[in-house]
Amino acid sequence: RVTCTRHQGDMHHSRQLGKWGPTHGSRLSLPRLQKNGAQVSVHSPRRRSSSNNNISSISGESETLTETEQLSTAISQSPAFVAQVLSSIRKVDAKEWDTLAAAACGGTTTNPFISHAFLAALEDSGSACAAEGWTPCHILLRGRGTPDSEDDAPHVLVGACTLYIKDHSFGEYVYDQSWASLAEMLGQKYYPKLQCCVPFSPVTGPRLLVGDQAQRVQVQRALGVALIKVAEQTGVSGVHISFLTAEEAAVLEDLGFLTRAGIQYHFENTMGPADTTTDQPTEQLAGQPNSVAQPPEEDAVGFRTFEHFLAALKQSKRKAIRQERKTVAALGLRIRRLTGDELRQEGDAIWHSFHAMHTDTVDRMWGTAYLKPEFFTQLGRTMADQVLLVIAEEYSPETGQWTMVAGSLNLMGSDCIWGRNWGCAPGRHFRFLHFELCYYQALEEAFERGLPRVEAGAQGEHKLQRGYLPNLIYSAHHLCDPMLKHAVSSFLVREKAKVVLTLQAITMESSPFKKERTLDALEERVAAMRSANIDSLSSTLDSVEDYMLAQEADFK
Repeated sequence: RVTCTRHQGDMHHSRQLGKWGPTHGSRLSLPRLQKNGAQVSVHSPRRRSSSNNNISSISGESETLTETEQLSTAISQSPAFVAQVLSSIRKVDAKEWDTLAAAACGGTTTNPFISHAFLAALEDSGSACAAEGWTPCHILLRGRGTPDSEDDAPHVLVGACTLYIKDHSFGEYVYDQSWASLAEMLGQKYYPKLQCCVPFSPVTGPRLLVGDQAQRVQVQRALGVALIKVAEQTGVSGVHISFLTAEEAAVLEDLGFLTRAGIQYHFENTMGPADTTTDQPTEQLAGQPNSVAQPPEEDAVGFRTFEHFLAALKQSKRKAIRQERKTVAALGLRIRRLTGDELRQEGDAIWHSFHAMHTDTVDRMWGTAYLKPEFFTQLGRTMADQVLLVIAEEYSPETGQWTMVAGSLNLMGSDCIWGRNWGCAPGRHFRFLHFELCYYQALEEAFERGLPRVEAGAQGEHKLQRGYLPNLIYSAHHLCDPMLKHAVSSFLVREKAKVVLTLQAITMESSPFKKERTLDALEERVAAMRSANIDSLSSTLDSVEDYMLAQEADFK
């Protein structure tokens, strides 16, 4: 039977079990990684044999897996690579890591979430640390010296992945609490587990970082095998890789990982304006600098202004968005988009205010605020050029000053804006302000910068009518217990089929765009899924393609 579940934030309820599921399982007390060369091992109570149940052996300045030579052979079937496990991102040189991360993005795009500065801010602030159930154990893959070299010591960093020992499932946004419940019914321990991800960030991007793209698949496979080996040697229940690319999911599926698919809502500005005529007069909205339509360029790719975007929507959706923005403009608030030097000039004070508002908002929504105040201040100091903080300010006649009353935190790469956190002042409510700061202002910034994509975070069907269409996101899972793996595998076969068909239905029935553009968008998504070569999706994609052909024939 399929367990019927519902989620509120990271809380999970299983109707089949009739109780709140064990989001923490039996919360294990894991030994913390020690300094000064002390040997550290973590043992799983599930495994009887303890000979190989070590997370890592730390010796002096070097941290490597207990059986490095055997692991290296298992990884590559050759002495080409050696694996290392590090207890902190600070133990790898920032420039070396960022060079690898840039190469993993293809060398032409950047993803701030896999940068050394972002990962360091998570660890330094205590947001992702052992005390919070996130024990770092990042894997580095280094190439050995050439056959002619005199020394055999590992040197060039050829691959890496962020990895954490988890004793709960919070902050991952790929919900596996029902799997933990099943493991408990099978008499197994689901925690601790290994999680390869960017903590608290439901953002798709490379998870298996590779430097030399000519060897991309080889190194990705090597990292996949390394993860399996670490899971088997440490006695954890398995390893989970979340929000990885479709290509990585296909490579790992080939190694026996289970592929899971989910839905997020993204805005993709890859098609030129299909129709720039509207049945509504062009309006100038107070506080919206880009709201006046301009004549489209002849060979423009994608929308260049917000009005061009609105022109592609159905009339009812276009009218609704205009009304929302009018309501916000009438509030008399000042909206600013801060980044770079302008953001630096605000100092730490603006981050303290934003964190207080974000925490209060999360508390009111019965959620959990994972990020510590120090994370935001460090982010502002080290990554201001990649941060976009959209704020709304209210004027006070008594003080003659503008005071921040709401804010939305975004990160920017070379081809995308990612919306992450939102907060509003305690006790205040401004109608439609959330939509303005989180969605419309992000679109405005993307249009100005010529960025082709905006991702607005996890969940949220309300994003659909504002131009954010459903997209598939992927995760990969290796479960060590055969019974648990068989049960989860059977479930995922059915779940993937339903997810893809749901994407089709939502796109065609609820898209705010006109039909031609909607069909084009669905066709693009199916083509992307097909090109990923994920075998477990093939049969479902066949039925979606048949549906599209019928819709296109009907449209013509």
